Amino acid sequence: MTISRMRLILNLLKSTQEDIKDMKIYLDVGHGGKDSGATNKGVLEKNLNLKIANKLNTLLLGKGFDVDINRKKDTSITLQERVEKCNIGNYDLFLSIHCNAFNNSKVKGAETIYFPTSKNGKIIANSIMTNIKEMTQENHRSAKRDDRGLFVLRSTKCPATIVECGFITNNAELRMLECETYQWILAIAIMKGIVEYEEKIR
Repeated sequence: MTISRMRLILNLLKSTQEDIKDMKIYLDVGHGGKDSGATNKGVLEKNLNLKIANKLNTLLLGKGFDVDINRKKDTSITLQERVEKCNIGNYDLFLSIHCNAFNNSKVKGAETIYFPTSKNGKIIANSIMTNIKEMTQENHRSAKRDDRGLFVLRSTKCPATIVECGFITNNAELRMLECETYQWILAIAIMKGIVEYEEKIR
């Protein structure tokens, strides 16, 4: 990592000083174990998800949030297990980290997904998306309704959103997603979105 990149991260991290938050977050790391998720050029989505989520976990803990990350290494967790643990634990927010894929390799950009009938789910999805767009600049996607009835969004009792950090099937974006600096930028943007959401619903 270059000195300029290190300075960028240090500047961005200035906003992460501890400030105790009254919010319990279930941080869901997409895929894992035998389920690799999307792949491109030998890169597995499950590994990118974990790297971004671990950075986000560090930031959220530093900000004073009560965070439970469901995997810190390459382990398998079923969708049912993810939802059940979240619901039993009475969390305030379910946040799932993923990378996207599409058969058109030109498609790129991060996006967030929320369940159509969840008012706060829409608020957190938009809050995170706004911050991602501000910090990545070239991203032109937006928060979108889940019209497919994704299991984790329709089954969690608390507000929930899926963050698709970018398209692993776009070679240029894949290189960015592999970059540690860009992973930090995404993690900081997501963290800022959560902070703003917590302030809105307080």
